[in-house]
This record gives sequence, C-alpha cells and structure tokens, in this order.
Amino acid sequence: MNSNPLAQFERLARIMSWLDKARWSNSQSPIRNETFDTLEPDGQLLVHWLCYITDRQRPFEQAWDTGGRVFSRLVKTYLHATIDSAEDVMNQLLCRGDLVREPDKDATIDQFLAKDSTGKHVTYAPRYPVDMESIARALCILVDYGKSLTQFLAGQEDWWQQGDDTAGRLAFLLYWLTYSDVEKGRYPNFESNRRETFLQKVGEAKLPESVDELTQQYELWSKGRYGHKRLWAALRDYLKPGSYFHEKVFLKARLTKALRTAVESQETIRGVELPGDQRNNVFCKRVVHPLFSDKRYPVGARNVQLVTGNSSQSLRRIYNWVIERSGRIPSWYPEQFDVTFEFTPKMCDAAQINPDICTKVCPLGPSRGKRLCLVESGGEPADLCPVAFAACGYIVECEPEGCPVCEGVGQCVCPTGESSAHER
Repeated sequence: MNSNPLAQFERLARIMSWLDKARWSNSQSPIRNETFDTLEPDGQLLVHWLCYITDRQRPFEQAWDTGGRVFSRLVKTYLHATIDSAEDVMNQLLCRGDLVREPDKDATIDQFLAKDSTGKHVTYAPRYPVDMESIARALCILVDYGKSLTQFLAGQEDWWQQGDDTAGRLAFLLYWLTYSDVEKGRYPNFESNRRETFLQKVGEAKLPESVDELTQQYELWSKGRYGHKRLWAALRDYLKPGSYFHEKVFLKARLTKALRTAVESQETIRGVELPGDQRNNVFCKRVVHPLFSDKRYPVGARNVQLVTGNSSQSLRRIYNWVIERSGRIPSWYPEQFDVTFEFTPKMCDAAQINPDICTKVCPLGPSRGKRLCLVESGGEPADLCPVAFAACGYIVECEPEGCPVCEGVGQCVCPTGESSAHER
C-alpha cells in the first residue's frame, strides 16, 4: 500500500481530469439523420433518452445510428400526431403497423421501422424485453408532461431543489419515469392480453404528492444508486459542460429558470456518479484499488473501506474522503474517470499483450508519456496532442502550459507500470 495514497491519487485524478477536458473539447452528436435534424430540442432530447434505454451489450452503430434513426421517426410521430393518452401511445406507436413490425423468425421482440438515407427500410429491436416496457412507460407518462423530459423534471422542481443532491434527485426522477416497476424477462407484446395489464399499471403510475413520501422513495433508491450506468451516462450528457447534448440540446429545450440554473451548476455535475461500465471497473481494480488496499478510512462518523468491487461507489467514497480530510472541494470529480472507457482498452488491455505500452507510452507509467510528447522530447509543440490521442483517441490541440504530461504528474502512478519497469 502506498504511504501517501491521497497524494498519489490526486496525481492520478489530475491526469483523468486532463483527459476528460480533452474528451469534451469537440463533442458531437452520436445521432445523425435527417429526421432527427428536423426535431426541436425537446424531441432530440427524447430520442437520445430512448437510445440510451437500449444501449447495452450491442455495437455503438446499432444503438445510435440505426436506433437513432428509428427513434427519431418514432418521436416525430409521437410529438406531431394526436396522442393524448397512454392508449394512444399503444395504438399509434407500439402496436404493429407503420412504425413497428412483428419480430423475425429468430427474434422474440417486435422491431421498430425506419428508412435509411437510400430509402431502404431498416429495423431495430431492443435487445431485452424489459427495454420495450421502459420505452412504453416513459412515452405514456410523458403525455401528461407535454411529451417533454424537461417539463417532467421541471414539474418536480420544488422537491429536487431541496437538500444537497440535485443530481441524485434528478436521476431518481428519470429512473422512476423509465425503469421503475418494469417486469424483467417478460416481453410486453402490446397486442396480447398483457396490453391491458400494462395500461392499467402505467395509468396508476403517479409520483407521490407528499414531499416526505417522495423523499422516502428517493432515499430507498439512492442506496442502490451506483447500479444504473445508462441512467447516469445520459444525465451526464445533459449536465456536462462541453457535451453536445448539454450545449446544443438540453439548454435549448423548454426549461424553467430553476432547471436551467441546476444544469449549469458545477455542483450538480459533481454529484453525477461514474456510470460504472466494465471498463471503469477494470481500471479501478488495476490502478485505483492498489493505492488504498483494504484499509478503512474515516468518512463522516464511520470508518469505511474506500475501494469496493463497484467503481462508481469507490470513486464517490474517495471523493467524500478527500473533502473530509482536506476541507476543500477537489479539482476533480468522480464522473471524470469515465475517460477510462477509452483508456482501459487502449492502454491497460493493450499492455497485457505488449508491455512496452505500459512502460514507454502510458501517461501513468514510468515514461509518463514523454516519448510521445514533442515538448517533453525537447521539440516544438505539435498541433495536436499525441498523448491524448494514443491514450484515449481524443483529438485536442497541444497546450503545453499547465499540461500534466509535460509536468510529469502521472509518472509511476500506475502500480503495474512501476512493477513492469522494475522487472526490466
């Protein structure tokens, strides 16, 4: 275990924060099609939300290109057709017809329909039955909120402005809207007898009018808040400075003054949890956990183990511990470690095959990335940073002033790189 884990970790966090800045320096929309471009910001936001519901264990192109195309068509119909009730959602959007067709012989879930740029039909089906019910639940409930995610959130602003966990309360509301009370493992074929059961259930889905009861539900949900990676990833896109969906979509949607203030607050993005993808978990296990071992540290009135098997929970515990120990807000925050989604396969996983990546290329290794950095090599700055590109594939201009790579901040932060260097 490192004798000064806080100092070591803050060096690591500075590199992650630097990569995070590069990640969001040129954010683009992952959804690109003609129908999407014709939608107002509220509609585009809803398309993005539906894509995230189905974005699990499938290629990026399926979820965001094909999925984006079919959900753009679905949302356009949803917004412009006469849809005033949950039953209208069923009849016009989710029953088989112009927008949905029966599954192929090898599939079990109905498929959404759209056309590609050549006019050819493309199909897209959620990977899991529960995703179809989540889509239906969100669309049905939003009918009562102007078919708008922002209007739904704004309708509860007197509640989520309470306390010091704005991000958590917004996340809970989006969870309730979409994922609460859905039946896993059963496909809600909306032309079967399950249709009436679903309509009855969604018709009874009402947020508690009592502030105390709503808070109780939020507190219960919050105990398991680290297990909702698609929820946190989507909310991050809405809150993150530099994100396309923050700058170009969410802030241009129908917002109340309170909601605008919340989404522009640095405090709110600091409350967003690391999504906790498998790559996040692998990185934390290899790099973060060895810094703290199994020792318990004082947080609040308890001594807790900072690192667990859940990267989201680990980063939040470390963040709170740093605040308590130093008496200041750190320059980093947990969600920034999501750069490990790109970093882990390009550096950590690749180094399992070629150890030179760890010792000679990685900005957390013994070479601290200086063999790639032209400034570190004594040359003139490059137009683009080769370290950010090699580590994560980010394209960002080279800015030597204040650069943590040029300052050698990450050198031997990773215990794997340090041990590899000794072995050599």
